[in-house]
Amino acid sequence: MRKDIIGEIKWTSYDYCLARDSLELTRWWKIRFMNAVQQDKMKAKAQLKSLYKQLEEINWAIFRKYMETYPVSLISPIISTVIPPVVPHLHLKYGSIDRSTLKPLGRPFHSIAQTAEAGSAGCLGSNGMERNAVFTL
Repeated sequence: MRKDIIGEIKWTSYDYCLARDSLELTRWWKIRFMNAVQQDKMKAKAQLKSLYKQLEEINWAIFRKYMETYPVSLISPIISTVIPPVVPHLHLKYGSIDRSTLKPLGRPFHSIAQTAEAGSAGCLGSNGMERNAVFTL
């Protein structure tokens, strides 16, 4: 349906331009058909306006369906700040986590011995220094 409307817009735009150009010719040559050409131009312009409105409604329906399909935060972080999320955040419903119960995580890669099957990967740390991570296969 969207392709049909876009095709109609193309043909109606052509008709509108043709009527506009004919109107310029009638002004130039002062032909009696000026009123008929003016009416054709106005009809084409009204039809274009209607077709663009239909296309806009279809585009909005597609956009709304897209917005309902995916979580807002995955689509765009900017949109997620403008549009409130549909699902409330978990901490509002279930309470908050007491920070005193959290323990810092240790570095797990120091306790793994490097063997012949193990691989090593270099990673940049937060300070830009290279850190080696060891993976056992």
